[in-house]
Amino acid sequence: MAIRHQASLVKNKMKSMLRLLINIALNIVYAVASLIPKNRKLVLFSAWMGNRYSDNPRYVFEYLVKNQEKMRCVWITKNKNIAKKMESTKANVAYAWSIKGIYLQLRAKVIVFTHEVSTEFISPIIGYTTKRVQTWHGMPIKKIGYDDNLDKCKNIKLKIVNTLAPHTKNRIDLMISGSKEDGEKYITAFRLNRNVVKVTGYPRNDRLISGKKQIKQSRKIIYMPTLRGAPGSNFNGLYNCGFDYLRWDKFLRDYQYELDIKMHPAQNIGQDEMEKIAQCTNIKLLIDADDIYNYLGEYDILISDYSGVYFDFLLTGKPIVIAAIDLERYQSEDRALYYQPDDIYVDEPCRDWSAVMHRLDDYLANPSKQCMSSRYLTLQRRFHAHTDSCSSERVANQIMQLVDRGYSE
Repeated sequence: MAIRHQASLVKNKMKSMLRLLINIALNIVYAVASLIPKNRKLVLFSAWMGNRYSDNPRYVFEYLVKNQEKMRCVWITKNKNIAKKMESTKANVAYAWSIKGIYLQLRAKVIVFTHEVSTEFISPIIGYTTKRVQTWHGMPIKKIGYDDNLDKCKNIKLKIVNTLAPHTKNRIDLMISGSKEDGEKYITAFRLNRNVVKVTGYPRNDRLISGKKQIKQSRKIIYMPTLRGAPGSNFNGLYNCGFDYLRWDKFLRDYQYELDIKMHPAQNIGQDEMEKIAQCTNIKLLIDADDIYNYLGEYDILISDYSGVYFDFLLTGKPIVIAAIDLERYQSEDRALYYQPDDIYVDEPCRDWSAVMHRLDDYLANPSKQCMSSRYLTLQRRFHAHTDSCSSERVANQIMQLVDRGYSE
């Protein structure tokens, strides 16, 4: 067993070295791409490793397509199914590895993304003169980038790779934020100049704010946990943490409410959880078919944990229940947090599922308690400089300024 483990480590090191050598060789491609003239009217968008049509880039893309005819906006995807689906709706889309996709990436003046250039685009063909707009994918509760001290080794490796292969570096020309609060986090996490960060609000929250205007109750609660473990791993944080499915199903049925479970986009749900959900009538698993922000504002209550969706949902003024069931384990094994729970949550976090049910029982039995408290309003103002539905417009204006500024240079 020890010999096999050692062989596996050697194999992984060889793979890492090979990837580094390939990236170094691709510097030639990057140099050529940087010399190719850029079309200042061409802006490209992508999200979630090129595998989703969602999040902040989607809503800026749709705003610009509708309101800026002089700009050519194209969605770049690494998923052929998404490309075909968008093509069927006459959307401006290109498969990243197609001739059209490669040409567009070589010529684009601006690219807009949620994670990194190397994950959303083909990084060697995104030239140095192409402006990069980082929208991120959630206001940070968990420590990210260089602030994540649990992953110091990764940060060191990243520095080495970025130095030897500049096209892999996550250089940012414009970083959007929802408030000064999260803007400060981005400055340290990505080591940015302060003038790069603009407080625009998050475009995906435009739909969230619009959705909250629904007058009639949906009689729906949504549970949205953060990512645990590695991307692509299974989530078993309900069944393994004492969530009694049948008891919860009866509780929801008595109140005539439905609980929808929405996994983090980078996580699957475990087989144990699937089997339990199948036994319930009032608990459903949301299949990842569309961007949740299209209808998140229609839910009456959010249950979450250490996910940035908590900050987003503050904009609705609706109740939020924090299920911090595994807080200590999460902080020691997964990610450190920027905040102490008492500092950012409206109410005291629940430490087991019985406490979550009791909190919900209190809300549902006493509707007046669902009104925003002074603490709720204080936190909303702290984490959101803008509470309107115009963030897409503000980000679009920043992109236009970036294009004009870059052109004058």
